[in-house]
Amino acid sequence: MSVRENRRAIRSLRVGVVPTSHVLQLSVGVGPLQGTIDSEIDNIRAGKQRAIVVSGEWGTGKSNLLSYLREYALKRNIAVAYLNLNGRSAAANHPQRFYHKIVADLRLPGAKGKGLAGVLYIARNVRPQSDSSRWVSANLPYSELARALKAFSSGYEYSSTHVISGVDLAWADYSYKRDKAIKRIDDLGGFLKSVGFAGLMIQFDELETIAQLWNVISRRGAYRTLYRLSNLKNVWSIFATTERLNQILDYDRRFGKVSDYEAQKFLDGYFKHPVLRPPTLNLQLGRELAMRIEGLYRSVYPLPADVTLAEIVERWDRMPFKNPRRLIRHTIDRLDRVRPEPLHPL
Repeated sequence: MSVRENRRAIRSLRVGVVPTSHVLQLSVGVGPLQGTIDSEIDNIRAGKQRAIVVSGEWGTGKSNLLSYLREYALKRNIAVAYLNLNGRSAAANHPQRFYHKIVADLRLPGAKGKGLAGVLYIARNVRPQSDSSRWVSANLPYSELARALKAFSSGYEYSSTHVISGVDLAWADYSYKRDKAIKRIDDLGGFLKSVGFAGLMIQFDELETIAQLWNVISRRGAYRTLYRLSNLKNVWSIFATTERLNQILDYDRRFGKVSDYEAQKFLDGYFKHPVLRPPTLNLQLGRELAMRIEGLYRSVYPLPADVTLAEIVERWDRMPFKNPRRLIRHTIDRLDRVRPEPLHPL
């Protein structure tokens, strides 16, 4: 990392946020999770991906773990996208409302930036007889996305970008558009695989907002959508949530509120998904995190040789709720205070 990038990271750390650029460097305690993560990545490479659940309450490091998974997946040649669900603009029972959000957040391994531009760049440069060209040709009869990619590469940019970006889906809640959106998400993963990426990971965060869907018909639609997303051939779905979701699912399952076949399959299968939980920081991991932050800080600013963070970490460890963000803020604050004032020439 350059000094400029490290300085930008320190600014984020001052408010307790680990930036994506440094999440692999600064995450501690993920060792016990690494075997599961690598195993699931092996599954996606073999075409046997399955949904996993990232579970954690607010302030426990769930967002940081999701960020770690995205950056680690990119290193392993997997395209990634993140979606924050909510009951209004991105409700789980209306995938046509969030397909365009997935495309807008899409990040491709080895590429800078994110969003539609990366997909369009690939589509514009598809070579004849390549795997991606063969994928488009083979799927033309079945896939709106394939037809749009073909049209875009042929110069029909205006109409085709509406389909690739999902603008044509988001304007109405017709049920057939829900099916189109799920099909298009899977086709996006299939196209990216044909380009040479190992797969497509999509993180669906705040799944507990299903509680905002106050009637059982809406929840049934959400469960049906999530069942289909968890069984897509070309997409690795990550469901991120709090324990609140377990209570909602258990209630609907126990009291037989959901009669739809796919929705019931989701309710029955959800608790069988592999679960990743953010590592709980103890005193030892707190010390390790503080040392990593100090190392990053020293790469940008001069510090006295005898700086000690032991008091900061031990005071944090005595707090009843050991919020990692609080430790990060206190560590950076201490380093800012002991940093020598820059010398200004007269």
